[in-house]
Amino acid sequence: MSPDPTTPAQPIRKNAIELIREQPGEVDWLFTDIRLPGAVDGWRVADQFRFTYPLRPVVFATGSPNEKPRGLWDSLFLRKPYRTSEVVRAFELLRDGWAVCDNEIEALGRVRCLNFGPRVSWAPPSCGRPDAAE
Repeated sequence: MSPDPTTPAQPIRKNAIELIREQPGEVDWLFTDIRLPGAVDGWRVADQFRFTYPLRPVVFATGSPNEKPRGLWDSLFLRKPYRTSEVVRAFELLRDGWAVCDNEIEALGRVRCLNFGPRVSWAPPSCGRPDAAE
């Protein structure tokens, strides 16, 4: 898939974990709700994604103000309710940060200091922003 956030995501007709496992490298970015219907939650889908891209941020949607990162570092949390434009902006910033860097470590350092908006926060917080209080 193209990492272009202006291209609408295709609905996944099969289990997301199976898709990521069977086609490594085909999913460039992951946006998932933490709470998914069924036995698999967004944490588990993100774990599988991180086997392919260990340094790429996962963007989680959550409606719970008390949701903790569960050790999945360098992830973005988008609080509900959110606007589609906020999701698109987050992925544009991630894509652009990755495009100008020579490697994923440099890219991650670059994007962690960007302003993603008021409903988006990093886990763990970083760069001395107001949302960076421990």
